[in-house]
Amino acid sequence: MADKVCELCALYVLGGLDEAERRSFEEHLATCPDCQAELAEMKPIADAMLYDFDEVSPPPELRQRVLAAVFEEMDAESGAKGVSASPRASKEGAAPRDRATDDWRSVQFSSAFEPASDSKSTVEAWSSRRERRRIRTWWMAPWAALVLVAAGLGWSLHRVAPYQTIGEVKTQVQLAPTAGMGSAQMWVIESPQGKEMLIRFHGLKRPVGSQVYQVWVIHNGQPPQSAGVFVPDAQGNAVFASLMPNEPVNVVAVTLEPKAIDVRPLGTMVFKAQLST
Repeated sequence: MADKVCELCALYVLGGLDEAERRSFEEHLATCPDCQAELAEMKPIADAMLYDFDEVSPPPELRQRVLAAVFEEMDAESGAKGVSASPRASKEGAAPRDRATDDWRSVQFSSAFEPASDSKSTVEAWSSRRERRRIRTWWMAPWAALVLVAAGLGWSLHRVAPYQTIGEVKTQVQLAPTAGMGSAQMWVIESPQGKEMLIRFHGLKRPVGSQVYQVWVIHNGQPPQSAGVFVPDAQGNAVFASLMPNEPVNVVAVTLEPKAIDVRPLGTMVFKAQLST
């Protein structure tokens, strides 16, 4: 029975227990050294992985863009059906096709895949329609995934091995703003994959055009090395995560670049932090 209660430690850290379960686990926690040790390891990781993300609504135009793309594919599918039927109609003495129909057919079947018979053209048209249906399914997959993740979070965490190590926070540092805007907090985490950096930004200036924010790492006076780029949301918030190089990193800096680059920073530095990793 005690083992079953111990398995609730991850859900307790993430706030996934109801009031009765939480009280029961806290009573168990007071007398269980194993759970106390596990809680001490997991709590900083849970904080560092930022499970308290603010809910962000999708842009209002996203729904219209998705629906427009779906309807466009439906119209294209209807056109493809008309094309697949046209060879049979012409062979049976039906009215000749107009020039627009011939042009559409030339787009559907290039010379490299010219059908040898009516059956071939039917198969090609059916395959293209099936592919378009698959593409439309990918449009909807992220929305379904969000529901599945939310529904299965408690189940998946409940099944995690009780003493499986996620990682350890090695460093927590506040990045110093150098351009008078925003704030940034950084965690360096030791994980099975190596050292990882996690930076949470607030109050950033919204980039214009092709501008992006770029994170740089510097070690032993060497030229800056790009760790990646990001763009904040409309409120100027962002979360950036990246693996760190194997060499010791002395400085982490963030710049606002005119476009994504990998060679050297050209834009204005907005944050900087000294590290001892």
